[in-house]
Amino acid sequence: MNKPKVEKKSATSDGIAGLTVALVNIPEGMAYSLVAKINPIYGLYAGIIPPIMAGLFASSAFMVVTFTNEMALMTMTLMGEMGEEVSIGVLFMFTIMIGLWQILFGFLKLGTFMRFVSQSVMTGFVTGLALLVILGQVGEITGSHSEYQNKVLAVVDILVRPGSWDMPTLIAGITMIVLIVALLKTPLRKIALISALVITSILVYVANWNTVHLVGEITDINASLPLPTLPEIASIPDLIVPSLATAILGIAVSAGVAQYYLNPDGNRADPNRDFIGLGAANAVGGIFQSAPSCGSLSRTAVVVSAGAKTRMANIFSGIIMAIAIITIIPLANMIPMPALAALLIYVGFETINEQRILRGWKTHLIGRIAMIFTFVMTLTVNIINAFMWGILISLALYIYQSSLNAHVKELIPLEGDHFKEQEPPKEFPSNQVTVLTVYGSQYFASVETMRKKLPSAENLKNAAVIFVDREMTEISNTLITWIQDYSKRMQASGNRLIMAEINPKVKAQLVEAKALKIIGEENVFVSEPKIGVSIVDAIAEANDWLKKR
Repeated sequence: MNKPKVEKKSATSDGIAGLTVALVNIPEGMAYSLVAKINPIYGLYAGIIPPIMAGLFASSAFMVVTFTNEMALMTMTLMGEMGEEVSIGVLFMFTIMIGLWQILFGFLKLGTFMRFVSQSVMTGFVTGLALLVILGQVGEITGSHSEYQNKVLAVVDILVRPGSWDMPTLIAGITMIVLIVALLKTPLRKIALISALVITSILVYVANWNTVHLVGEITDINASLPLPTLPEIASIPDLIVPSLATAILGIAVSAGVAQYYLNPDGNRADPNRDFIGLGAANAVGGIFQSAPSCGSLSRTAVVVSAGAKTRMANIFSGIIMAIAIITIIPLANMIPMPALAALLIYVGFETINEQRILRGWKTHLIGRIAMIFTFVMTLTVNIINAFMWGILISLALYIYQSSLNAHVKELIPLEGDHFKEQEPPKEFPSNQVTVLTVYGSQYFASVETMRKKLPSAENLKNAAVIFVDREMTEISNTLITWIQDYSKRMQASGNRLIMAEINPKVKAQLVEAKALKIIGEENVFVSEPKIGVSIVDAIAEANDWLKKR
C-alpha cells in the first residue's frame, strides 16, 4: 500500500488540482449517468470513494479513477438487458464484482497479459463507444425522439423530421457547446465545463423555457453522502461474464492512461499494483453506492495540468466532491437535460483520437482489419459482447502474426570469429558447412513458416547444416518433432544436422523428450556467456567431420 503524505510544499498545489478535477467530475459524472440511464447521484458518488482508494492503492500517482464513458455504456447495456424492474442493488453488485476481478488479476500479476489486447482493437472499440454516446444524445439535444432502437436509424429518423424538434431545447444545447469551446480558450478553461452548465441553466431559467426538460424532472438528486448498501447477492451468476468483460475493459483503458503520465519520481507505474488500486476503487466504491469506475484520460490530464505534485491530489478531489454533494449538488436538479447532452457530445468528439485511427489504418493490414471489425461490432451488437470479441480478435491476431514471424538468415564466418548475415541460398550446397540462424517465434504454427523459408535439401549430399538460435529459451513439442524428422532425413542422405547456441534449458527439454537419441548429443552445442563461441566450435566440428569422410 502506498503511504500518501500531506506535505507543506505540495499541499496547496495538490489541493487546487483536487478542486479542479472535482469541478470537472460534477458535470461529467452527471452526464455519464445520463448515458448509463441511472440516477446521477451514483455517477457523482464515483467521484468520492474511487479516486480516494486509487490514490491509496494504485501505483499510478496521478491517474484519476472515476465514472467514465466506457463504464457508462457497459452499465447501460447491462442494466438494459436485465429489464426495467431491475434493483439498483444489481448496479452495486456489478461494481463490486468488477473490483474483485481486478484485484484478483493484480494478485496473479497478470499485468503483462494486457499487451495481448491490441491498440487497434482498443482504438476501434473506444471510437465506437464515443460515436454511440454522440448518437445517443441527438434526441436529448433536439427535444425529439425516435421509435427506432438502433442509434444510427434513430438519429436519421430525428434529422429527417425537423418539425419535431423543440427549438428552446436545441438552443440550450447549442449554447452549451459554444460556451464550452469559448471558455476553454479563456483563463476559466479549468472550470469551463461547470461554468458552461451554470450559464446555460441560468439562461433556461431566465428565458422561462418550460419545454426544456430539467434533471429534476427525470430524477431527484438528494444532498446526502453515500452510506454502505447491501448489493443484490442473487444477481451474482448473471453478472459473472459482464463484470469480467467490464473489469478487463477498465484495466485496458486505465493502462492506456497510466502510460501517458509518469509518476513524480519519473518511473512508470506498476500495472499489477494499478490493477489492485482499480479493484479497490470499484470493490469499496460499490459498497458505497458508486457506479463502476476506471482511469479517465481527460480528467487525469486535468489534474496534471492543474499542478498536481503527488497522489494526494486524487484524495483531495474525493474529499472535495463529498463536500460538494452536501452543499451545491441539490442545485443540479435545475440543470437542463440538453446541456448535459451537449456536454456528452463535446466529450464524445474529444474522445475520438484521429491520430490513433490514422496510425492504426496506415500501420498494417491486420491492424486495420481488427480496428474496423471491433468498431463495427461495437456499433451493431451488445457492447459487452463486442469487447469480448475484440479480445478474441487480439489473441487470434497475435497468434497469426507470431506464426508469420519466423525468419531465416545465413551466417558467413569472417576473421576474428565474426559473422556476416545474408539471405540464405535457395538450395543447400553439398560438400560444405552451411550456418543458418533463426529469428522470431518458433511455436507450433510458426514452425511451418520456418520450414518453408529453409533452403531446399532435396539434392544435398555430404554436407553439414548448423542451426543457430540463441534467443530460444523454451522449445515446443511441434519444433522437437520437426527437428527429429529433419535430422533423420539428413542422416539418411549422408548429411549432418548440428544445433548451436542452444540454451541449457532447451537442451534439458530435448533430453527429457528423448530427442537426443535421434539428433545425437554430440550435435547440440550449448551457448556460452561469450556470444558465438559455440558457433565456432560447431563449425570446427562440422569441418572435421567433412574431412574424415
